[in-house]
Amino acid sequence: MVTKIAYFVSHPIQYQAPLLSKISTDPSIDLTVYFSSDCSLQGYVDQGFGRIIKWDMPLTNGYSFKFLPSIGGNKKITFWSPFSHGIYKILRTENYDFVWIHGYARFLNLRIILIAKLLGIKVMIRDEATAISAKRGKIKKALKKIFFYFLKKNVDGFLAIGTMNSDYYYAHGIPIEKVFMVPYAVDNNFFQQKWKLNEKNINLIKKNLGLNPNRKIILFSSKLIKRKRPCDLLSAYIELINTESDSRPYLIFVGDGELASELKSKVKLKGLENDVIFFGFINQSRLPDFYSICDVFVLPSEFEPWGLVINEAMNFCKPIIATSDVGATKDLIEQGVNGYTYKVGDTAALKNHLKTILSNEELRVYLGQNGIKKIEKWNYESDLFGLKQAINKLSKKNAY
Repeated sequence: MVTKIAYFVSHPIQYQAPLLSKISTDPSIDLTVYFSSDCSLQGYVDQGFGRIIKWDMPLTNGYSFKFLPSIGGNKKITFWSPFSHGIYKILRTENYDFVWIHGYARFLNLRIILIAKLLGIKVMIRDEATAISAKRGKIKKALKKIFFYFLKKNVDGFLAIGTMNSDYYYAHGIPIEKVFMVPYAVDNNFFQQKWKLNEKNINLIKKNLGLNPNRKIILFSSKLIKRKRPCDLLSAYIELINTESDSRPYLIFVGDGELASELKSKVKLKGLENDVIFFGFINQSRLPDFYSICDVFVLPSEFEPWGLVINEAMNFCKPIIATSDVGATKDLIEQGVNGYTYKVGDTAALKNHLKTILSNEELRVYLGQNGIKKIEKWNYESDLFGLKQAINKLSKKNAY
């Protein structure tokens, strides 16, 4: 028996494309993806990066997709826009068994839930929220309880991206039998193939990037914005090199954003232009070179729902340092086994973890090897398994 699924998502997303392709290869699932915007295909201004972004990897290959018609254009994604229409006709005529929605913080998604329930179609939702993914005051928390009561009554299955996400659902009254693990994963095969190609050419890659092959590398790859806290990493790095007698490691920032000029000014003030290198925004096809050459990967964020860059770096056998405010750490980081976590803003702890990893090659290898073993199990196959588990259980419920 083939299950027909309509998947609604705002726009083509680089992390999702391989997953959707994987799901579409399963003969028991007939998947059609509906986008409300094509902005990521045309190039768009990403507010976090502070520049026009156009991904250099295919975003719509390997699966069936359509773009929803909209009123007033579809280039800007907000709570209200694009104002897509035609949902009722699609769901009424295409005989879908399930509607799957990515996120619930858009007016369109709430409309889709209500239309699907009106037509008797099962609804599944996948979202990133955790207890630590945003600041929430008393009023917002109270409103959340009301909103989750609505979701509990109208959504049949919640596809959790990780432990913190599932715990968030439970804390808001979603019963355990409605929650299915569909983990936030990346294309492990793609990244591990890149690692195998690059592993023996590390020094050559460093030289091509203008780097001294003999110096170790600390890597940050994300948006240079306040929530990502790149300034914490720079402060920890300055503390580190002030106490180190050996040759200085490089600190490499891959990414762009509102804090870029502030970070560069501080680096210039400290005379560290030859030690702290800013490569700006790097597209998907070139990122593997940076993961390959680093000795440790750091994500110092706060309010981070997941942090898929951690998944990526682990595919390159790299130790990870991240704050406990990063959603991925609950599932992917074991203290002293494949990396370290620390409290947001504790630059002294961050410095000590950097020193521990950079001063011990045997430890770096140990942490990296444990990391790649762990990430191999956090994959698209697990996503497909979780999705099919949800389909099977919710379909049986529908039969009674």
